[in-house]
Amino acid sequence: ELQKLDAGSWFNEKTPDLARDSYRGLRILKLSEIIDIAEKGENKPGLYIETKSPERYPGVERDIVNLLKERGWLPLPETSAPAQSPDGRIQTRLMRGRVVLQSFAPESLARMKELAPDVFRIYLVGQEEVAKLGGWDKVLEDATRTANGIGPVGYLAYPWYSGPAHRKNLLIHPYTIDKTWQMWLIRQFGADGIFTNNCETAVVFYNRRHSVNIAEIFKKTGY
Repeated sequence: ELQKLDAGSWFNEKTPDLARDSYRGLRILKLSEIIDIAEKGENKPGLYIETKSPERYPGVERDIVNLLKERGWLPLPETSAPAQSPDGRIQTRLMRGRVVLQSFAPESLARMKELAPDVFRIYLVGQEEVAKLGGWDKVLEDATRTANGIGPVGYLAYPWYSGPAHRKNLLIHPYTIDKTWQMWLIRQFGADGIFTNNCETAVVFYNRRHSVNIAEIFKKTGY
């Protein structure tokens, strides 16, 4: 039903200076189509997949794991290539961390742990979850049972939160970190990674950008 909707025409109307004919009638992408994109091109990115409201979609965890197996993303490789090639290209798909699963729902993480125990899992938490569970220590207890890491809202990324998480051997991936000064600050706080809407900012900040011809990219994509 969702794929019957026009997901792009509104953008042309709202931002005529950025409008493109190809946006008219644009469909929401399926996960399999996202995998298609990840497998194309010269870079080799990984996949970071979240189950949203998984209680509404029983079996979604098994569907995701089965699709990853069908497409050859699972099982994970025994060894890892360098995270970055000599010419600066991303190599995450060649690494053991090429797939990460995440959720706000501990029950969903527990099912993913059972189905794909070798895959990294991140327990997403906001301030509401901390209050509901009764404090940060309780959040960390839940995380250690079902996940390898924790994805706190940026307000919960201060050292007095990240320190206890690291002492429980949990990775820390705060969200949503969109500005350069935020990325710098979060790194000082000890984060192992971030969620961002601004990938173009992050690849520059983390020195992960290889030389590209912007004019050629625009031409290729129809601008």
